[in-house]
Amino acid sequence: NFRTSPWGRKIGVVKKGSKYKVYGYKKDPKGVVWYKIYSNGRYGYVYSSGGYTSIVSKASGLSKKIEKKDRNKNETLKNNIKKQVFINGIVSNVYGKEKIKFNVTSKNIKSPLYQIYITKDDKTELFMTYSNKTKYEWTPKKAGDYLITIFAKSSSNDNVAQVINSKSVVVSSNKKAGFYTNINNRSYVNAPIEFNVVSDKEYNKFKWVYKLNKGKKIVLKDFSKDTKFKYKPKKEGNYEFILIAKNKKGKTVLFSKKIIIKKLSSEINFKKLNSPNYYKDRAGYIPDIIVAHITEGSFESAVNWLTTKESEVSSTFVIAKDGRVNQLLDIEKAPWTNGTKPKKRN
Repeated sequence: NFRTSPWGRKIGVVKKGSKYKVYGYKKDPKGVVWYKIYSNGRYGYVYSSGGYTSIVSKASGLSKKIEKKDRNKNETLKNNIKKQVFINGIVSNVYGKEKIKFNVTSKNIKSPLYQIYITKDDKTELFMTYSNKTKYEWTPKKAGDYLITIFAKSSSNDNVAQVINSKSVVVSSNKKAGFYTNINNRSYVNAPIEFNVVSDKEYNKFKWVYKLNKGKKIVLKDFSKDTKFKYKPKKEGNYEFILIAKNKKGKTVLFSKKIIIKKLSSEINFKKLNSPNYYKDRAGYIPDIIVAHITEGSFESAVNWLTTKESEVSSTFVIAKDGRVNQLLDIEKAPWTNGTKPKKRN
């Protein structure tokens, strides 16, 4: 059998007595070597044990070339891990429509190029396309929670893995007081929301209230000097959280933020399907990471494609933005999808 990888999907058969050039090898979980050959217009692997194959002649230095290639791969991986990008000069909390100046630096990236995105209320906009510029100025147009994300890559090699870093910025509409949270505008039942007050010295006492679905105001915490507060919503719905800040003279100012609270996706609208595109087991491999892919098109079209035999691709779960979850395969099965090399069972 001619396979995509050791114990991978069968893509053909090689005839008895035929000869092939060996381009490399891989080992399966049991340590058995699989030879990489070229057949029918593509590369694949054949099993070396059990008398299925034999080496009739060895190219000089073949094993050394393979070992050198493996070493180069490891060095590339190590170098990519060392690459870093930093955002400097941005404070977490700013007031009003102030101009924000910041600069970007990197480490272990040759001739770096930087690209910047700014996100607010789940909407992401490109602020600056790839350039070697390191100093930037940005003036937020509205108050709210922002996320500045920097992508960095080497100008000498477009294939080098991109390095990412981000910084959260809270812009307050009032120079006297305000607050920010650890989430944007959506959260879940029983998930803790952290509130943090931004205030000058004039306002020193704070009260927290909320309204659910435009109902009556409910006091969460009465006036105190605490600038941090946590709350776990018990019900789903449209919340408006309100901070009342008071100064020594008794003057108060109000600030509010609307947050949509939903039940956890695992508790709602779960559906199990059966995709035909999978391996029955993992051939001794065990998963050591979770890979989260984005997908083009709608939730329904993604599920349909991943459960169609002709697509020859699948995934364990598909999750919609509104919380719907479709499980396409049992956990024990291996989907035909992109991923990384799993850890061998020891």
